[in-house]
Amino acid sequence: MFSAWGAGDELNVEVLYTECGVVRKTSWKEPITGSAGPQVNLNNPDRWIVIAASPVPDPVITAPNLCQGASGNITITNVTDFSKYTLTVNPSAGITLGTLGATTSIQVASTATAGAHTLTLTAKDGSAGPWTKQFTVNSAPTLTITPSLVNAGKGYICSGGSNNSSVTLTATSIANYNY
Repeated sequence: MFSAWGAGDELNVEVLYTECGVVRKTSWKEPITGSAGPQVNLNNPDRWIVIAASPVPDPVITAPNLCQGASGNITITNVTDFSKYTLTVNPSAGITLGTLGATTSIQVASTATAGAHTLTLTAKDGSAGPWTKQFTVNSAPTLTITPSLVNAGKGYICSGGSNNSSVTLTATSIANYNY
């Protein structure tokens, strides 16, 4: 069974074969130059082996929608060597990505532009990709507490107070809240 591999990797090849009634063994490292696998010469121009592995699955990027000022994690699957890839975000102002790995942190500044953003994963050598994932930066919620005092001139709110005080909570850019 083959593990995931692709162009730029090396395949360790070991072959046992019979030639003129004698069992022989040969092994070598073969650079992988294409997605279908390499052709390998076994020191005999009449004998070729074509090694074909199952196609390597494309990387899958999962990213959360985040609010301005929030942080989270991006997950990337089907990648074995992250040093061969780059991950970028567009638009990037106010968004910081952590070290690229299976779990990559993302920090969204409170000044980041709200709206759609795109993550792009690309092989550094240009041999594969790009793969993209869109996510949304939502405006940070705004909560406003406004004291409304029936007895004007009072600068406080008293629980169960005799001054008939009340509080108004106004929320924007937020679907649900508890208080």
